[in-house]
Amino acid sequence: MMRAALESTLVRGGNASTPGRALRGLYHGKSILSGNSVSFSMRKTKRRWLPNVAKRKLYSELLGRSFRIQISTRALKCIDKAGGLDEYILHTKPERFHDSDFAVTLREVLLDRHERKHGTKLDRRTREFQHRLRSLAHAEAEAAKQGAGKR
Repeated sequence: MMRAALESTLVRGGNASTPGRALRGLYHGKSILSGNSVSFSMRKTKRRWLPNVAKRKLYSELLGRSFRIQISTRALKCIDKAGGLDEYILHTKPERFHDSDFAVTLREVLLDRHERKHGTKLDRRTREFQHRLRSLAHAEAEAAKQGAGKR
């Protein structure tokens, strides 16, 4: 029982804690890490590594409004890769948002708005399948272009 309690407090093999400000922003699982600074004389002093966070204004297309939030640079990179705030919130695994009240409530609102707009519930698996089909079709088209160019 003690081991389970200890394992639940450890994240990524080290001590980590979620900053209170992460509840109001998007941190994509980043947290405060702690450890030691070691000098040349091998003297150890406690220190903390804070997540790289910036305030940004992000636009939601489904809601038609902007949000000014604190966001980690890792979350910004993931938003760019996903194709926008809505895509990131809707298609990222919910476990990534366990420490953010903002992301959980925004996800619920976006899912409701998506269902009202499109008439169907959002399914991550069908989106991933469609993405794979598009990438296969793109690869086949590229192969056909290269084959036609050789003749």
